[in-house]
Amino acid sequence: MPSCLVLETVRPFDLRLGYDKQVVAGREWGSMIMSPMALKSPSSVQAIYLANVFVHPAEDNDELHYSGFELTSLAIMQRFSESGSAYRQVQSTRPTTLGSASHDSPVGMLAWMADQLLDWADAYPWTMDEVITWTTVLHYFLGPVTDFVMYREDLLVFVSGQTPPGGSQDAM
Repeated sequence: MPSCLVLETVRPFDLRLGYDKQVVAGREWGSMIMSPMALKSPSSVQAIYLANVFVHPAEDNDELHYSGFELTSLAIMQRFSESGSAYRQVQSTRPTTLGSASHDSPVGMLAWMADQLLDWADAYPWTMDEVITWTTVLHYFLGPVTDFVMYREDLLVFVSGQTPPGGSQDAM
């Protein structure tokens, strides 16, 4: 299921359970799902925490309008796009291959997760127990294929140029 449809699937369950207001949080996929959720349901989303905010230069890209913080943020995003996001290509083109390999090899899954946790966490001092816990949660409860397949489904929606049902490409 593309990330843009997760909200359309989850929201009716929230309402049936009596949750008409919520605080939402997300990193990576969660950030891409929670931002549109807050925009589509501003009266129900009381607060939002995003660990990943995806930024791109404005169309007119006049750098005189950017603060020092914004220039630094854009440079970090550019560096990530050039040298740290190839995993997105692998996951969006071969999600079940990578997912099966990761699921079959706990050590491979640990290496994959440790690389991303250590690289993406702004110098957070991860302990080995924390890295193993995060890896275990993904490996045994969710399974890696589910997360990897979302990359492929989002890519297919994006490449098609079509507006996804109930969503918009802006959220992607």
